[in-house]
Amino acid sequence: MKWYCLLVFFTSLFFPTSGYAQPASPGTCLESGIANQNKLVMVSESSTTFTLSALNQFETAQVYANNMRMNVQSRGGKYRLYIAGELTLPSGVTTPIPLNNFTITPSIISSNGATRITLSTPRLSAAYQLLTQRNNATNAAGDEYYFSINLSDMNTYAQAPGNYTLKFHFRLCHY
Repeated sequence: MKWYCLLVFFTSLFFPTSGYAQPASPGTCLESGIANQNKLVMVSESSTTFTLSALNQFETAQVYANNMRMNVQSRGGKYRLYIAGELTLPSGVTTPIPLNNFTITPSIISSNGATRITLSTPRLSAAYQLLTQRNNATNAAGDEYYFSINLSDMNTYAQAPGNYTLKFHFRLCHY
């Protein structure tokens, strides 16, 4: 069953790199706010790699919790945080795992005014999806989030085995 091994590696992307196109900006981004007062800081808490090494692991939902932490600082105003996904296929594979099989669940670690934050659990896609929204500016410490990655069961999967790489694009927008 070794050839059923699936390795997915999570990588955070904040800027486009050679060979990868940045997803189109969400329609609500107004590019307002002062750049030096608004930033995203991503920290990997533990391994960002997981392996599905047996066939039955494809057939049950998987949760990869608390392996990424992000600080969002938006002293320039209210913000929305968006996420988009990109899946790189191993050589020779033509049938990818659909991005919408992954959902991203944020949870608040710390915040000054957490009641002013709305959390979403989007299905991943190549277009930006709303992840969190805050209806006022943060303090200097920002808002701390953990992200859990959920992979739904694939009882009728047609994916070939191999090393799949899942990358995230984040976009901080002010409104």
